[in-house]
Order: sequence, then structure tokens, then C-alpha cells
Amino acid sequence: MFETPIDDLVCKDHPYRKLLRIVNFERLCASLKVLFCENKGRKGYHFESGFKALVLQWMENLSDRELERFLRENVSEKFFCGFSLLENTPDHTYFSHLRSKIRTKRLAE
Repeated sequence: MFETPIDDLVCKDHPYRKLLRIVNFERLCASLKVLFCENKGRKGYHFESGFKALVLQWMENLSDRELERFLRENVSEKFFCGFSLLENTPDHTYFSHLRSKIRTKRLAE
């Protein structure tokens, strides 16, 4: 089955592309990744993708359930978070769990 690269479906001047050029999410997330072990247990989502989803949630003023649907149905949001076009995206419980592990205090450090 041939899958169109998601990059081809998002406008070159899309605001989310601009944000990805401005913010170094890998560096921003580096100190928070220690909270998660991506190589143990069942296959999960990359921490950076989840963090970017929480940024979208804040920017778009979405609830966890709205964010779940937002990611599932919108190409530019999947692109921003690093998901492929046909990849499953997290459900609402993932975002709540992620937020509770990060905690606001950790973000301020």
C-alpha cells in the first residue's frame, strides 16, 4: 500500500511549520525525557510527540477528548506532532497521564 508522505499534504507556510522551525522541541524535551522509558513495556508514543500535542492543546484551547479527536482528524496537527498520516494517535487518557508525569513545576525548571 502506497502512503503519501504527510509532509506533502501540509502547506509550506503553515503556522505549525513555522513553530517547528523556531522551537527546538528535541532540546526542550531533553530534560523531561528522563521521566519516561521508551524502550520498556509495550510500544508507546514518543515523548516529544506527546509534548507537542500538549502544546497544541494549549494553543487551540482543547480538552483532552477534543485533542484526541483533533489529532485523529487533522493532517497538519499530525505532522506537527510527528505522526504519519495513517498512524494511530493517542487517546485522551494518554494526555492526562503525560501531564501528571511532567507537572508544572518540572516545566519551570
